[in-house]
Amino acid sequence: MTRISITDLKPGMRVADDIRDGNGRLLFKCGDVLSPAGLRILKIWGVTEAAVIGEEDGEGDMPPTVAARFDEAMERTRAHFALHDPANPHVAALMRHCALRLAASPPPWPATPGEAPSPVRPDPAPRPVTLESVLREDMRFGTLPSVFHRLVEVVNDPRSSAADAAEIISKDTDLSARLLRIANSAYYGLRARIETITRAVSIIGTNQLVSLAMGVSVVTAFRGVPQDLVDMRAFWTHSIACGVAARILAGLHRMSNSERFFVAGLLHDMGRLAIYGQLPDHGRLLLAEARTRGTTVRSLEREIVGFTHDAMSGAILRQWKCPVSLERNVQRHHTPESSSGSCEPAIMAVADLLANALGYGTSGEVLVPPLSNEGWAALALPPGAVVQTANQMEYQVLEIIRFLETHD
Repeated sequence: MTRISITDLKPGMRVADDIRDGNGRLLFKCGDVLSPAGLRILKIWGVTEAAVIGEEDGEGDMPPTVAARFDEAMERTRAHFALHDPANPHVAALMRHCALRLAASPPPWPATPGEAPSPVRPDPAPRPVTLESVLREDMRFGTLPSVFHRLVEVVNDPRSSAADAAEIISKDTDLSARLLRIANSAYYGLRARIETITRAVSIIGTNQLVSLAMGVSVVTAFRGVPQDLVDMRAFWTHSIACGVAARILAGLHRMSNSERFFVAGLLHDMGRLAIYGQLPDHGRLLLAEARTRGTTVRSLEREIVGFTHDAMSGAILRQWKCPVSLERNVQRHHTPESSSGSCEPAIMAVADLLANALGYGTSGEVLVPPLSNEGWAALALPPGAVVQTANQMEYQVLEIIRFLETHD
């Protein structure tokens, strides 16, 4: 008996254990044979993996070209996951997925951590500073658009209506156009075309669309960071991928207003952007030291900068008067273990991990950030759900990048 991801199930496989949905409803009994219609039922009810009889998780079904490149691809994948425990079932499943994905693409492949160029160290090395001193300065790397502030007012005012939100968004023609493109994309998969923001509000929901609008307005505003520190298109690609993954994972938990997770993903590294924009020499030293020591940028931030980027991200969102839940999920995306009773920070942590593992842009890391076994447990989803999320991300990320036009 082997448990495999829903994406690897095929018609004709025999179920080795009862399959139930999230509410405990019996979908298939032990011994049932899966049909194409049965596979559709599993996907509809959000089943992410199943135990089947006589299937081994081997390389026998790989195309010859993929099988020939798989061992090298796995070695490169291990290098990126150097800070992870390969015995963890979630890590093992994700590493195999990443290796298969890499082996399916022809070389040349992206650089391994050891092959990545090291940034030039600043001389003299800067001293650590306080988070408060940075917050007191004007942001030199971008300015929030006025529509963002108006949307925050809508979110924080219980008297605001759907009409208020639609009016604010509709007055910004560029934002409206971007939102309508997203609303009509595979990101939502709606059958009927949406032509107006008012219609989008009624179909998608006020809170969801306002959350999405807040995130989109920020993406188009912050670009003034030195190119030797981070490529802004790569930065926003990473942020978008994190947002897409977080939204999918939240959907697997059937959480309301999953767009807030997308926005949290978009904004989760604003603190790192602030470090690069406000403290460029600290940023250069961070990147250089992380390469030299073979560790993550985040693990050195407190030592070199004086605070972590996630703490700065939370402080920035608090300064912007964003909802507390958004601030909390962003601030704890590297410490989900500290949020007892809530899986939301764990969703953000795994979303960030997936964006890094799958190579969607970068905010500076060359290693996949580690996640403890407690963090994986807090996610409360099986390994198959993580692989399923990685598969679902593929097309959605490319769609959102295209519609947001993140390139300069």
